[in-house]
Amino acid sequence: MERQWYYVVGGKEKAGPVSESELKQRIQTGQVQPADLVWAEGMSNWQAASQIPSLTGGGPSMAAPAAAQSPMQRPYGAAANVGGDVVPEGLLGWSKFVGIMTILMGVLNCLTCIGIPVGIMMIVAGNALMGSRRTLEQYGGTAQAMEPYLQHIKKFLLMHGIIYILGLVGFVIYLIVMFFVIGGGLMSMGDFMGN
Repeated sequence: MERQWYYVVGGKEKAGPVSESELKQRIQTGQVQPADLVWAEGMSNWQAASQIPSLTGGGPSMAAPAAAQSPMQRPYGAAANVGGDVVPEGLLGWSKFVGIMTILMGVLNCLTCIGIPVGIMMIVAGNALMGSRRTLEQYGGTAQAMEPYLQHIKKFLLMHGIIYILGLVGFVIYLIVMFFVIGGGLMSMGDFMGN
């Protein structure tokens, strides 16, 4: 089986996977320029197509074997700046957490009659956030110029995540207090009824 390659055209548009023979043809026809970045499994970093002898008619590929991850699937929360693409560290993780919590809160709202409209909107918003997270992860990031925007989005998601965590902690404390208040009240009522 031929080696599969990914490539970036003009530093913007990621494509692939394509077979090595197909990538060679695209280089020969000018669809992929010698300066365009290419990557295949086993390479530690993206390299210009001109630096890979097996693609430009030279000898075997100089790609150093390494346990590199696909540029299309980075681990959650991993900082990335590969081929000009940026994903701020923690953005994907907070997106997932806030998306899931928003969906769960929407479901809880739908359990009340009056909260159904808000609950439906929260479920749609949570699904939209999860979809944007999947898209960002699939394409490996966005242009370097978008990093300030993504940092602000990360801060927004971080604050929402902290609000959800504080809300959960407050709810657990409320349940514990109510258990002791109601439990203590029932016990004193039992003592009263017993006398």
